[in-house]
Amino acid sequence: MEKILEVNHLTVEFRTTLGIASAVRDLSFSVNKGEIVGIVGESGSGKSVTSLAVMGLLDENTAHISKGEILFEGKDLLKLSEKEICKIRGAELTMVFQEPAMALNPVIKVEKQLGEIYKIHEPSKAKNCHAELTELLEKLRIPDAQQVLKKYSFELSGGMKQRIMIAMAMLSKPKLLIADEPTTALDVTTQAEILDLMKMMQKETGCAVILITHDLGVIAEMADKILVMYRGQLVEEKEINRFYHGAQHPYSKDLLGARPEGFDGRFWSIPGAIPNAYTPLTGCGYCGRCREALPRCLKETPKLIRLKEGDQVRCHRYGQGGGKNE
Repeated sequence: MEKILEVNHLTVEFRTTLGIASAVRDLSFSVNKGEIVGIVGESGSGKSVTSLAVMGLLDENTAHISKGEILFEGKDLLKLSEKEICKIRGAELTMVFQEPAMALNPVIKVEKQLGEIYKIHEPSKAKNCHAELTELLEKLRIPDAQQVLKKYSFELSGGMKQRIMIAMAMLSKPKLLIADEPTTALDVTTQAEILDLMKMMQKETGCAVILITHDLGVIAEMADKILVMYRGQLVEEKEINRFYHGAQHPYSKDLLGARPEGFDGRFWSIPGAIPNAYTPLTGCGYCGRCREALPRCLKETPKLIRLKEGDQVRCHRYGQGGGKNE
């Protein structure tokens, strides 16, 4: 399949008064056209930093991309000027942010905020976009869309704000949409509605999606492929059905084991906590919490092994041929 996005050996560091924090370490993955890719991992795994790097939204004063390339339709976004990337961002490459209340401007009415997409990327439509905006909001099942357009974001519920964020992201019919925790802080019913809307819009436009979440249930429902990140590294990449029926990295297995579905009178959790980004990475990043650790895991950093099905896993228990080493 034709690739829309290729991330190759991306390394992102933050230089602070406490030292250098490594947020993303030598990360490589790709997204095909029309594909939905889910990225999972605990807080601090580097998921959101990866998405901000792709969007070109990292703070240049503290964040430093020391290595790698981000190819969007063959163009390396890291080599583009701010003016050049602004033509792509918000038009062909868009994002639904984790906190809609923080992403929306509380002193500008909804219609004006949505209209800014046209103002920047399609100026000819900017003055006569009311009917199109109303139609889009109605498609997103927003009741009384014309009245909502006249409101400020602080007058809307969390679920309604997230619908506005989806509208803003899909207005330009992007080729790639990044959704960073799009259902955070929403009740279960609203979460399901938001996911249904995203899936509907994705099918209608045919855009590719990167879905970042902690919820493996959301990934199971939405994604074609899953990427598991830990300490800024990709530790497993797998087609979604094979992941749920045969995850191979110990961290992936532990994430699946910690789901509520596994409740047997007491919830199981992964022991310990993810080390902070300032901690040097020696050996396997998951070694200190892993129940399957080998002596070599303490000293040798495992390589990403490509398996027979095209999946990948970063673990010493798997050899170059894809088989398990006992």
